[in-house]
Amino acid sequence: RILDHTGEVRRGYHLIQLPQTRKLLVIAIHIMAEVDCYVGLAELVKEHASGENQFCPVDFITSDTPFISAKTAWFPLLGAKAIGSDFLLGDKHAPNILLTGMNGSGKSISLKTCVFLIAMAHSFGWVAAQQCSMTPFSELNLHLNSLDNAADGKSRWVAEVDAIKSMIHSVEAAHSPNYF
Repeated sequence: RILDHTGEVRRGYHLIQLPQTRKLLVIAIHIMAEVDCYVGLAELVKEHASGENQFCPVDFITSDTPFISAKTAWFPLLGAKAIGSDFLLGDKHAPNILLTGMNGSGKSISLKTCVFLIAMAHSFGWVAAQQCSMTPFSELNLHLNSLDNAADGKSRWVAEVDAIKSMIHSVEAAHSPNYF
C-alpha cells in the first residue's frame, strides 16, 4: 500500500490541467529556479572566499559616462586556471580601446571577463572580482569570432566589418552618451 499512489497521480494530473493551477505551478517553478540560482551563487562566494579569485558585491555608481573598474577580475568558467586582471574603462579615461596582442595572450578572455562582470553585476549584484564598481548599463554590444559565409560571398573580414557597422549603427541610433 505504501508504494501505491495511483489515485494521487491521477488527481494531480487532473489538477494540472486546470489553467489556474498550471499558472501557479509555472510561477512556483520560476521562484524555485531563482532561489536555486542564488543558492548556487552563495555557494560559489563561500567556496572562493579565502582564495585569490573571489566574488564581491558590485558598487553601482552614478556618472554621465559609462564606467567600470575592477580589481583582480577573473573569468569563472576557467575555474582554477583563471588569472585575475584589473580593469579601468570609461569615465575620465579613454572611452575606446584597441586591444592587440599575440595569439593566446588573453585578449578574448579579457573581453569575456569584462562582459561577464557586467552581466553578473546586473543579474545578481555580485561579480567575480575582489572589488568592482560600475555605472548601470542599458545595453551591451559585443562581437567575437566572425565566420565567413561562402554562400553569401562574404569573407571573414567582410563579416567582421558588417558586424562592426551594425554595432556603430545601434549606438548612433540610441543617441546616448552612455556607451563605450
